[in-house]
Amino acid sequence: MNHSAFRELKPAWLADRAAPGALLSDVWNLTGKGVTLQRLDGTPITESNAPLPPEARAAGPAAAAPPSLRAPVAAPDLGIVIPVYNEAENIVPTLEALRQRVRVPHEIFVVHDMDEDTTVPVVRRLQAGWPGLRLLKNAYGRGALNAIKTGLLHCGKKYAAVVMADLSDDVGQINLMHCLMEDGADIVCGTRYSKGGSQTGGPFVKTLLSRCAGVSLHLLSGLPTSDVTNSFKLYRTDALRRFEIESDGGFEIGMELVVKGFLAGKRIAEVPTTWVDRSAGESRFQLGKWLPKYLRWYAHCLIGRWLGGLPKGAGAAGAAAPSGPGRS
Repeated sequence: MNHSAFRELKPAWLADRAAPGALLSDVWNLTGKGVTLQRLDGTPITESNAPLPPEARAAGPAAAAPPSLRAPVAAPDLGIVIPVYNEAENIVPTLEALRQRVRVPHEIFVVHDMDEDTTVPVVRRLQAGWPGLRLLKNAYGRGALNAIKTGLLHCGKKYAAVVMADLSDDVGQINLMHCLMEDGADIVCGTRYSKGGSQTGGPFVKTLLSRCAGVSLHLLSGLPTSDVTNSFKLYRTDALRRFEIESDGGFEIGMELVVKGFLAGKRIAEVPTTWVDRSAGESRFQLGKWLPKYLRWYAHCLIGRWLGGLPKGAGAAGAAAPSGPGRS
């Protein structure tokens, strides 16, 4: 899916993009409530022609030179974090989709709780021919929350995206999300609820609550995304280290980080995305168990916005990390 328009709900921080001394050669043309990314010649940037980092553009001609004459290629600045729990059925299609659709140089970190996870041997077989594919063992305890936390804090990359192992996310949008990061965003959210976004499948009640939470929180607090509950996000990792992660359930960690980033003045943007319910395996999302945890951060955002308070940990050093997760 190609999108030339990004919906940036609070684009004031981009208003001077066309001014002399702008960081990149691409400029932002602000039109109405949308933001269209275009080159200086007016050509819109889409998923199919999104600019690559200088090292990636340089790698083309250099690849034809003898190895001894090739210039060293910088390590990718993008890490893609995939939390897994027995995802042997889903992981190969997801990895192949990332390889085919994400044109920005990247490394993939598959984060698992235990060596007995059925995903692990599948990934190990693929690693022989895939230098950028890593296995990362959960460093904080079992569960999706700690797997995501491990990946974000230990991937060692400037940027880190969270992608589900069931290929429910529109991974091709990572190219556009990376463009926004290079242009100064701290968090880029994939949204199902703005123009160009959509959702296929999933429980009706869960979808309704998610949509209501995202849209109402934007309207009531000014949070610059319409889909705060979606886990598909790209983060600037040094910004994350300023926050103490307080979530103790699961996927609400994404909402926590966006809310804390917003209240701390971080730059948040969004791109439209298509979400498709899993076709294999079993979802571990439990609405009754996790709804109170999402409501906590919903209330936190409103209170922080209207009373001017910052969440605990905002602007402070994050929790001390352990010596490091096992990596292979």
